[in-house]
Amino acid sequence: MKNLIVYATKHGTVKKCAEMLKAKLNGETVLANVKEALPDLEDFDTVILGGSIYIGKIQKKLSNYAKDNLDKLLKKKVAVFICSGEDKLQYITESFPEKLLNHAVSKQLFGGELVLENLNFFTRFLMRRIMKIKNGYARIKEANISKLADKVNEE
Repeated sequence: MKNLIVYATKHGTVKKCAEMLKAKLNGETVLANVKEALPDLEDFDTVILGGSIYIGKIQKKLSNYAKDNLDKLLKKKVAVFICSGEDKLQYITESFPEKLLNHAVSKQLFGGELVLENLNFFTRFLMRRIMKIKNGYARIKEANISKLADKVNEE
């Protein structure tokens, strides 16, 4: 089995979760940032799409990738995940085409983290002054990463 994880990340959390997921998957797994050159989908049995929510939306490049490749993805085993500080299932349903979600073997919320040092000055200022967030947090849900991996690993 050959797996492809296509991800989009703004501050690195999605990449971190994709690497954690890769370690749990059977077979060869390739990680691909949607902002870089992507491998041909024909070379893979399974495709996993993951992104983060920023101001209520997933990265546009990932959303467009899912729409542009929908026909090819529907011929593969597919799973999706979202990283977010909020546990809102609506983020998944609003981020990917309905046909793709109906076809997916797993849809998971991987939680999120906030590393203030990774933010630009303006965003860090907003978090600290307006939102009153003094410290970062890590709420990555390893159990949900394992659930997705288990579904993908099923034959």
